[in-house]
Amino acid sequence: MMKILDPIRILETIEKLGARKSIKYAFIGTGCILVVVVPICYAITSVKSRGKSKEQNNASANKQGEIKCTSECKIRGKDQTHAHRMEENAQVHEHHMEEIEAKKKADIEKWKNVMNFVRTEMRKKPISPLSVSI
Repeated sequence: MMKILDPIRILETIEKLGARKSIKYAFIGTGCILVVVVPICYAITSVKSRGKSKEQNNASANKQGEIKCTSECKIRGKDQTHAHRMEENAQVHEHHMEEIEAKKKADIEKWKNVMNFVRTEMRKKPISPLSVSI
């Protein structure tokens, strides 16, 4: 454990060793501290930086995933809308064709009735010899 720096003790040590030796030891001590502290600081900064990069990459990947999901949802929605419209168009077409078919049948029935009426009316009238041409 590191001792608390006591200014009086430091001054006593400088008096004992002399100014030159004290400065020399101070530089050596500072160098030793730098040799130990700088790699630790570098390692900590590197780990933080990697964590930040990873976080940014994850955020970017999440954003891309959200964009992809949104796009897929929009496409699915358009496909569903298109399919729904196509189904509606098919139903409208089918209904239209049924109406046309019903009208055809009604017209055929009407013409059958007209023809039957004409036949019955012609049977009622006697055929005159003058109306027949040979």
